[in-house]
Parts: sequence; C-alpha cells; structure tokens
Amino acid sequence: MITPGKTANFPELVDPPDGHPEYAGIAYDYLLGKAGTAHRYLLRPDGTVNLYWFSGDPVTGTGDLPQNFVLGNFRPQDLRILVNTGPFALARGDTQEVVAAVLLARGRDHLHSVRKLKEHARYIRAMFENDFRFLNIPSQPSRSDVREDVVPTELVLRQNYPNPFNPGTTLEYELAEPAGVTIRVLDCFGREIRTLVQAQHSSGVHSVNWDGTDQSGRQLATGVYYARLEALRLDGTMRIFTRKMILVR
Repeated sequence: MITPGKTANFPELVDPPDGHPEYAGIAYDYLLGKAGTAHRYLLRPDGTVNLYWFSGDPVTGTGDLPQNFVLGNFRPQDLRILVNTGPFALARGDTQEVVAAVLLARGRDHLHSVRKLKEHARYIRAMFENDFRFLNIPSQPSRSDVREDVVPTELVLRQNYPNPFNPGTTLEYELAEPAGVTIRVLDCFGREIRTLVQAQHSSGVHSVNWDGTDQSGRQLATGVYYARLEALRLDGTMRIFTRKMILVR
C-alpha cells in the first residue's frame, strides 16, 4: 500500500508504452481502482480501500479532489476517467447490450460547465429509463443547481454559449440590483433584428435563448450578430453591454 499522510508521495501514474508486456495488466488494475503502475490499491487513513479516485464534487468543493485528497498531496498531472461495466454471465450465443452517452456542456466558467453537464446527464439518464422517448425536461440547469446564496456583485452580460452556434444559443446576464432590461439582437450594420427581452427584472442570474430567427420568425443566414443589453438602473442611469455572436448554418 502507499502510506497515507500529509506529504504522501504517490507514484507518477503513466500509460505504459505500446507493446509493453504488462500493458493489459496495468490497464486492468486501473479499472479495478488500483494504482496501475504500482499494482496496489490506495488505502484511506481508516484502512478502507479507495476505489474511486477524485470522485468529489468540484462545484461544492467536497469529497476527494486533487486539492483536498485525503491520502495526502498529489502531484498535478493528467487526470482522466475510465469507464467499465459488468460483470456479465453470458452463455454461448448470448448477447449483452451496453448503452453509453458522450455529453458535452459549456457554461460561463469551468464550474458552471460542470453544473450544466450534470443537468444533461440527469436528462439523458431519464430518457434512457423512459426508452428514449422525449421527456419534457428543461435543457437548462434548474435554479436548484445554481447557488442561490450568491448574489451578483455587478451587472454583466455573459458571452453566449455555444458560440459559434446552430440553431440556438443562450445568453446569461447577472444583475446586482433590480433593473429594466432590454436585450436586442443586431446585425453587423447595427440594425435591430429581434427583441429577446423587455421587462423589469429582480437581482440575480437570468438567461434567455435565441433560436437564430428574426422578429417574424424567419431563419437568419450565417453571419455575425450582436446581442445588446440595456439595463436601466434604479438611480436612472443606463448600462449597456454588447456581445458578438456567430451563427453558422
């Protein structure tokens, strides 16, 4: 075992070179939860086996993460995940269907992307359990996934995501105080294409989707467009933000 402690030294986890005689054994040990190149499990301070390395939640900062690994300091290096399934007891001629999903999510920052990825994963799991019939589940993270205790300290329009996009994209904006908000889509000549938002908003994080159409619902052509946010604050002053968006058909 690897001795736990405040300054525990861990073997560098590396891939064996192609053709290495122990390649299969090392890969299999990694799947078992061992340090593959050392062929040993990591034991926690209480003597239990740690099968799932760095399985903590980076959004809440809890659980096993590189920065608070319970077995000691861990040298920064390439981190990846291995997925396995089974075991299956199959007779000759039997078949076993294995369903996997590759999910991509992009938010306004790294942790927001993790929150969105979790939301997508719950959606896909629900679809799988419903025989892949469409479910009326929102594609955007629910407010319960957003830290309600955090109040924005500034007024800002985030970059839309995805960008470039087709057919739709999302704009998020944060208000540190209530404000009258108008969000318009402009073409590259500054002409108004569509009004997405025109309402009084409370402080907090808000979002709006744009499906790449104009005010009449017509699909717009590939090109550069601009999202313009105008926020009329309680003191009567106006703040204006602009973001460039790229539509690709």
